[in-house]
Amino acid sequence: MFMFARSGRSATTGRHPTCTVQTLTHTRTHAHTHTITKNNAEYMGTAAPFFRSEHTNMQGVARSFGSRLFPQMGAVSNPSAAIFRSIPAILSSYRYSSTNVPPFHIALPVHDIEKARAFYKGLLQCEEGRSANTWVDFNLHGHQLVAHFVHKDFRAMEYVNDVDKDMVPVPHAGLVLSVPEFHAIAQRLKEGGVKFVIEPHVRFEGKPGEQWTMFLKDPSGNNLEFKAMTNPANLFAKYFVEE
Repeated sequence: MFMFARSGRSATTGRHPTCTVQTLTHTRTHAHTHTITKNNAEYMGTAAPFFRSEHTNMQGVARSFGSRLFPQMGAVSNPSAAIFRSIPAILSSYRYSSTNVPPFHIALPVHDIEKARAFYKGLLQCEEGRSANTWVDFNLHGHQLVAHFVHKDFRAMEYVNDVDKDMVPVPHAGLVLSVPEFHAIAQRLKEGGVKFVIEPHVRFEGKPGEQWTMFLKDPSGNNLEFKAMTNPANLFAKYFVEE
C-alpha cells in the first residue's frame, strides 16, 4: 500500500514539487512485513521507474511516462505541466464519449412473456438476459429493457402530442440510432409485418432537429420510437421550435 505526498514549490530553491512515496508496512509479524524495493519493483510493471526511488521528482515522472500515456505530447520543455494541462480535456472526452454512456434501464408492462420474447429477441434481435416466470431482461443496444408480466386487461393511459404535424403517442421509449441503423431496423420491421403508428420519415426537415423517425407498438401496446439525427451533433442542440 502506498501514500503519495506532494510538496509545494520551495521558496528558497524554486525547485518543482516532489512526490514522496511512503511505504506502509504490515507489522503484525516480521514475516508479514513487506516493502517495495528495487528488487521487486519489476512487479509494478510500467510503474517500476516511479517506485525505485523514495523521492521522485515530478519532472522525472512526466518524462518517464509522458511518451507512454500521452504519445501525442512529443518532446516538450515541461512535460509534467503538459500532462496536467491535458487532464481536463482527457476526462471530458472520456465522460462524453458515446461508448461510456451509462446503460439506461426501463421496465415495460407486457401481457404475454412469450410474445414479448418473439418481438424483442426475435424481431428486434435483442439479446436475452436474466428471466423468471413473470419477467425477462433484454439488451436493447446496450440498455436494459425489462418486460414485466401484467394482467392481460391492463392498459396504460395514453395521450398524443403534435410534433411537427406528427400525432406522437405519449408515453413512449426507444433508441437514437445512426441513419444506416435506422433504415436497417425499419426494413426488418416492415418485413416482420409490423404496422407503424407513424411511418418512417424525416421531420424537422432543414432545421437543427432534422431526424428520421418512426413509431410502433409492441405486442402489448407499448409505444416505441426509433429515430436518427441527420446530424448527430444536433441531438442536444438548444433552440425553440416554432409551431
